[in-house]
Amino acid sequence: MKIEKEFTADKHFLYTSEGEKVPTDDMSVFEISDQNAADVASVVAGITEGKMYTVSDRPVVLEISGKTVEPEEGMYNEAFLAYLREILKSFDEYGLHAIISPVAGADLANPAAAELFTAAAKHIARRIKDCRSVIGFTIPDTAAENEDFVSAYIQELQKKHSQYVFFAREKTDGFYNDVVLY
Repeated sequence: MKIEKEFTADKHFLYTSEGEKVPTDDMSVFEISDQNAADVASVVAGITEGKMYTVSDRPVVLEISGKTVEPEEGMYNEAFLAYLREILKSFDEYGLHAIISPVAGADLANPAAAELFTAAAKHIARRIKDCRSVIGFTIPDTAAENEDFVSAYIQELQKKHSQYVFFAREKTDGFYNDVVLY
């Protein structure tokens, strides 16, 4: 199932496919793990006793630690990823949007660590590929200045998920115009 691109990036800003600028400043950031996944779902999606409320008019950032996704090298936490998909499918139902922010637990200047991190991000993307609520992925803060990593990371994720937009906290020299700053 291919999802149509609903958002684009230009000159470090996020736009809907209709050209409307989407605010990305002051987005709510939630750390999500096995231990707090249910709380995040109820707060962000607002599914409590059948009543709907939203955190804000902006997308939310869901930070996911590498250890939550991949507790052991090459062994993914499929139960967590299935639950993450359920949360994002509830976002779909209510028109909410999220940005997935994998948090690196290793130095991404190390090529082996960068490769494992990118593989884990690809696995997350594969598990949530049918969630229209996902706008894209963040570039880890610790690797934002590593142009080789950023280029490889974006290329790998966009191979099968061309609808994704990428986000970074800070602009660096030579940074891509199509990466949204938040």
